[in-house]
Amino acid sequence: FDRPGIGQSSLVGAGMHPEQAAEHAHELLDVLGVPPPYVLVGHSWGGALILYYADQYPEEVVGLVYLDPVEPRLPSWTYVLANSATEYAEREAEFDAALHALGLPQGRQAEQDRILDFRRTPLEQRGVPADRNVPTALVLGGALPALTGTAPPYIDDAYLRSAMDGRLDRLTAWARGRPETTLVLATDAGHFVHREEQGLSVEAVRRVVSAAHPRP
Repeated sequence: FDRPGIGQSSLVGAGMHPEQAAEHAHELLDVLGVPPPYVLVGHSWGGALILYYADQYPEEVVGLVYLDPVEPRLPSWTYVLANSATEYAEREAEFDAALHALGLPQGRQAEQDRILDFRRTPLEQRGVPADRNVPTALVLGGALPALTGTAPPYIDDAYLRSAMDGRLDRLTAWARGRPETTLVLATDAGHFVHREEQGLSVEAVRRVVSAAHPRP
């Protein structure tokens, strides 16, 4: 479904905190008459949202599929690979300016602002839930994004490679520590892995559904 301000859904306020987004999804499923149990699938920011949903409604969620998700437990400066508070402030200002230069529609801009607010919030104030011990799949896009003229000046090929390597190391370690989690690296896909490698994404969902509801 399209969250408020996305697609054909009207904007609600200036954006939603993950807890509010989870409540909205819960209400929507109730209105649609779609009962649990659920396997939740979240791409990018949606990865954080399904984590919060699973925490708020644990009895409803039997599986999770993360498609190149954000990492909600990273300290703020880590998102831009800064080495000091000053460098972090400078890089975030440049990143913010580059995003607004894209001229996103109102709803998309509100959602992007909410994501930036979240990652700029100190980690200890985000209230990030613990992971649920349910069958989980993580599909990562391994291809580096193409640089554009709107990219901040500090973003170059070396920066992108360093960011990708660090992300892969962190999430590989996370998956290895969770016996019910499968990690798939889509080497030919980028952030929109569900569009560029649809087969891998569909297979990840099937694997989690099968693990959540094993056939006799």
